[in-house]
Amino acid sequence: MAKEAYYFSHDSNARSDEKILQLRAEFGWEGYGLYWAIIETLRESSDYSFSSNAKAGLALSLNTTKEKLNDILELCFEESLLVEKDGRFFSESLMIRMEQIDEKRRKRAEAGRKGGVAKAKAKQRSSNAKAKPSKEKKRKESKVKESKEVYKAFDHLSISTEENDKLVKLGYSQNEIDNIYDKIQNFKKNTNYNSLYLTALNWLKREFPNRKTIDEKETLYNYHAEGFGMQYRKTERELRRDKIACQGKITQLTEIKQ
Repeated sequence: MAKEAYYFSHDSNARSDEKILQLRAEFGWEGYGLYWAIIETLRESSDYSFSSNAKAGLALSLNTTKEKLNDILELCFEESLLVEKDGRFFSESLMIRMEQIDEKRRKRAEAGRKGGVAKAKAKQRSSNAKAKPSKEKKRKESKVKESKEVYKAFDHLSISTEENDKLVKLGYSQNEIDNIYDKIQNFKKNTNYNSLYLTALNWLKREFPNRKTIDEKETLYNYHAEGFGMQYRKTERELRRDKIACQGKITQLTEIKQ
């Protein structure tokens, strides 16, 4: 139970109120104590009222007799300390005070909700700002990319249809790619990623480590380089490396059909 779950304000000079004095004159301090016990019971009710048909149970809970409780309630009704209406009784003073308290709580809750939304938006803007290239040219390229048709988007990440098609062309099935998108979306730390395309590509490679994608399949070459003699069956990656080694002096380059 929250600390202030059943809080309500109580005037420090309530004992000297004219209506309360009438109550005290008739029932003494016992009546005064039972009155405030009734008020506390009303406060605990969700609508701050109590059923007129449940007085016997109320008397039991307050450790008094039904007759005494009825006498106290009748005087409270006469003095307008309590009001009985439509089979229930309540305190107008308590209703007013609780309405003010409830309104303050509603405003605090609404302010908290708006603050949470504002904080989330600020965090989103911060993430977007980190993802944006610093140079004007890259910003323009980013805008062009955003203008493309989006295949999949969630949180701050998105991938265009064109980028998705690139993954398909690499040799992955659409079902495999979609499953990777779902895993990235459910990954709690996906806020660290800036590109859904690059992230999905890396995850696909990790998910299928033994599969060679089309861009990784070896294209073999025969070539002759000055000072190196005839070399055979080199991959494109090896060829690039050898070009550097022999300062680009490669002749008679022919692709070996597989």
